[in-house]
Amino acid sequence: MHLDLGMATSAVVLAVVSAAAADTLSCEGLPVSVTAPTRDLAHRTCAAAARTVPMMAECGVVLARPQAIEIADAISGPEGCIGIYHCGEATAEILTPGAIARVRRVDGAFHAVPTPEYFDSVVTHELAHGAYDTVACPFRSCVVTSEYVAYAMQVLTLPDPARAAFETGVALEDRVSRHDLTAIGLRLAPDHFVRTAWAHFSQREDGCAYVSGLMRGDLYLDRDRPDP
Repeated sequence: MHLDLGMATSAVVLAVVSAAAADTLSCEGLPVSVTAPTRDLAHRTCAAAARTVPMMAECGVVLARPQAIEIADAISGPEGCIGIYHCGEATAEILTPGAIARVRRVDGAFHAVPTPEYFDSVVTHELAHGAYDTVACPFRSCVVTSEYVAYAMQVLTLPDPARAAFETGVALEDRVSRHDLTAIGLRLAPDHFVRTAWAHFSQREDGCAYVSGLMRGDLYLDRDRPDP
């Protein structure tokens, strides 16, 4: 899930219109389909996926099964939710850029990122959840690990100017431990969590190798806790 903490069209992003509905596109060369209010928005979503899926794969974040994305002016997540991934269903819901612009908070972690680039990054975030959804979890929940992977990929794949804008709010020089990333922190202070996750990723000697270890299930950021 992505809470508000805040195209170039390529030949490889050509979308094929589904026979079922004119606003549902299958992103050519990708295991991703998009349903959106307009064809332009569906094409933009495919373009965002086409740009970032190969970048995520370099970090071991690979889509093992087809993913369906629905773009709408309202989604089923809680208040403040920009995007939500339905675990076990290979589906995600994301707000339209217009809806995102209306609900974005000026103090959110991504507030300095322009809405179009922010929208594209949320597509990446939810697809990263889709990739992590196939990793076996030995605990009741691996939400911390899943969100770490999703936020790391979301920020990593931002265009350089947008990532630089995001980093103006991150204390990259403050050393971060994996123990600083917790489920309660994610729940109570999601803005702080994403900033901490990016600082942690950036401070690894090889952030992509670290994420690859998470994707292989060699390492988890979650800790088993009794049910409340």
